Amino acid sequence: AGSRNQMTMNAVIEHTSFPLQEGEAAPVLNVPVYSLATLGSDGVTNMNILTYASPVGIRPVRLWCISLYRKTKTHENFLARKSGVLQLLTEQHAPLTYLLGGQSAREVDKAKGSHALGFGWLQDSGVEELLLPGCSAYIRLVLVGE
Repeated sequence: AGSRNQMTMNAVIEHTSFPLQEGEAAPVLNVPVYSLATLGSDGVTNMNILTYASPVGIRPVRLWCISLYRKTKTHENFLARKSGVLQLLTEQHAPLTYLLGGQSAREVDKAKGSHALGFGWLQDSGVEELLLPGCSAYIRLVLVGE
């Protein structure tokens, strides 16, 4: 696994009429879950699980901010090619969470594992990366700057 820049914060309990949560555990959130499909220098597609992805600008072009673990195939591929396809997953993709998000492409064949779970990766015209079937959206991301 890679590392991320981390910021440490302390939770301060305040007395208010709003139901503030106490404790160290993060609250359960309902946020979009994505998979970023990237292409390696060998032409092989890799995918991961991505929850830190947000549009941060609309005009003149739509900008996205994403967070990738360093020292992963996805990070390596995205920096090398400066491009990938962000796939908005649905609940039907839940069985892929551990395979794409908890295992390394350096140790397992994610395409084979996805196929075994009923989500064989598909080729689409005009897109080099293989893609998951049944996503709510497919968004081409291109790295801006370094």
